[in-house]
Amino acid sequence: MTDAIANFFPGNFSGAYTFNSLRTFGCSLLGAPCYGNGDQFVQAFGGAGTTGPATHPNLNEYSGFIQDEWRITPTFTLNPGLRYDYESLAQPPVLNPIAGQAGILTNRINSDRIILAASRLCLDTESLHQRIVVRGGYGIYYGRTPSILVAQRIPTMAFR
Repeated sequence: MTDAIANFFPGNFSGAYTFNSLRTFGCSLLGAPCYGNGDQFVQAFGGAGTTGPATHPNLNEYSGFIQDEWRITPTFTLNPGLRYDYESLAQPPVLNPIAGQAGILTNRINSDRIILAASRLCLDTESLHQRIVVRGGYGIYYGRTPSILVAQRIPTMAFR
């Protein structure tokens, strides 16, 4: 399965005001000068080498499953199975230089390359008189990474 994502996240592209007090916010509404109180205006722009607020955090998912059925006795059946899942994630295009100096690689999202063997085991047994049937199952399951998590990581790392 492939998720082709077009994500537009213009965080703070229009700017954002932060007021330290209700008084300075009121001054701004009246147009009166109230400076020197720690009020801020923040605006973000796409970093060099990035696509800015438009990203494509695409991912590919691959899965495989094998299963067999063994009739151990006429009244006892065993169904072993094995599932493998792998997600290939789009990588962010730019290394944030400040984070890179601290050893944080913002241009790399790790993919789990370890074989996640999600084993399954089912059994089915019945009495000789077919009055009692016992069935059971066991499995190990892994959740996939939702696309929205990857979609928000790429533009976050692209802004400075």
